[in-house]
Amino acid sequence: TAERTWAYLLTVRSDLSPRVVAVGPLWEASRLVVDVGEGTARNAEQHSSVTLCYPPLDADGYSLIVDGIAEVGELLDGAVRISIDPSGAVLHRPATYSRRP
Repeated sequence: TAERTWAYLLTVRSDLSPRVVAVGPLWEASRLVVDVGEGTARNAEQHSSVTLCYPPLDADGYSLIVDGIAEVGELLDGAVRISIDPSGAVLHRPATYSRRP
């Protein structure tokens, strides 16, 4: 994931609606860490299953989707650090890819 510098973090609110935010994940040992706001941290605390979705690097490329379990850290300078223990990953693109002229 060296070329992939940012991703969307998907969490679930208390009413089970999705929340999507852009983050800059970094590796620390075998976990991915991201800094998020208090709302996203609260979601991850209530529902620890999260997903990172790295967009494709080019128009014909694959998205990288990483599922994991989040652990919420402490509030630091207005952000909360979440560490994610990956449980699975897949490269994905639509089965039929068509371009419009």
